[in-house]
Amino acid sequence: MPLYRISPKKIVENVQRLQFNREKELQELVEFNMEKIFGLKFLETEYPIPNGRIDSLCIDESKTPVIIEYKKHKDLSAIIQGLFYIDWLRMNKKTFEMIVREKLGKNSSVDWKSIPRLLIIADNFDQKETSAINQINAHVELIKYSFYGDLISFEQLNFAKPQVSLTLHSKDDGKTTNSEGFSLEQVLYKGDEKTNEILKNLREWILEIDDEIEEIVKSSMISYRSNGKGLVWIESSKSRFKIYLRKGEYEKYRHLLKQDGWGGYPVLNISSENYCDDVDKYVKKVIMQAYEY
Repeated sequence: MPLYRISPKKIVENVQRLQFNREKELQELVEFNMEKIFGLKFLETEYPIPNGRIDSLCIDESKTPVIIEYKKHKDLSAIIQGLFYIDWLRMNKKTFEMIVREKLGKNSSVDWKSIPRLLIIADNFDQKETSAINQINAHVELIKYSFYGDLISFEQLNFAKPQVSLTLHSKDDGKTTNSEGFSLEQVLYKGDEKTNEILKNLREWILEIDDEIEEIVKSSMISYRSNGKGLVWIESSKSRFKIYLRKGEYEKYRHLLKQDGWGGYPVLNISSENYCDDVDKYVKKVIMQAYEY
């Protein structure tokens, strides 16, 4: 759909899409704003490996490795190139872990149980490309950008998933497994009866915030994403659970939040025993504030 500018007289004017002069301009813009746009920690640019260079090397909020490739125009070879880099990543885990520790601190870790993500950013994609990734047992995301000079937008065209089943949000699929083979019962509902009931109700509420919210079952936590970025992450135990929040200013709730050592994400550390209606209201208000960022 075209973008329109509204004049003071309420007359709309079509805003012309533009092109970057060089692919590198797009890359530099994204890398400079990586966390704000995609919620990723930026690690390295143009990282050299045998027979290639990885455009952007990153890690997401769930500690999953991410590779980004940029193309000014649609290009099927970018997917093949990106998959080659993913293969290198899997065979060089120690190297990637060393980069993460150097950039984010010696206590930083990588979740290798999660499937590494490949993001391809281009101004358009055709049917050949979208069809190709449906046949690939890898986590490939196609991101379309639209550049308007002083405006730019990013649209995820697919929610790529490997050929094994992946958890998408459904309130009644408590045993649905994800692309990494973990179920909600293994990761979320592993506490006592009260903890499980609290988390079941909280999960249903989160999924009702927006039809576009994605639920992803990771090896150690449940991740919820909106607008292409992490919203909240829930990590449960027998009688407690933690809720990690998208970064932002939570002035009204600062007394309830702690900063996580990895990445500095605000976290709610909650005891099921002390959970009541008032706590439930506070938790939901904080999550809604995260959603609005």
